[in-house]
Amino acid sequence: MLPYFFAIILVLFIHCWFGNELIYRSHGITESIFSSNWIGSNLATQRVLLMFMTFTKRPLKIKLGGGFFTMSIPLFVSICRSAYSYLTLLQKFEQ
Repeated sequence: MLPYFFAIILVLFIHCWFGNELIYRSHGITESIFSSNWIGSNLATQRVLLMFMTFTKRPLKIKLGGGFFTMSIPLFVSICRSAYSYLTLLQKFEQ
């Protein structure tokens, strides 16, 4: 039972970690475009880049549960805390 538990925790952590990385890395897209030499390009390219910067203001997120949960490290910690609380509660009633 213990290897199964660790495998489930590992899979959940990997998903949450990559979701957190997606949020973190998508924050830098707008700044990277703005810091490039987009002002010296032609007008059509400037318009496309301005529209793209407008669309990338919000970070990308992986949503779960109908959009209620965002895959991130705080979600992983919350799930672990809740699971531990439920486990201790069940152990208390088992005795």
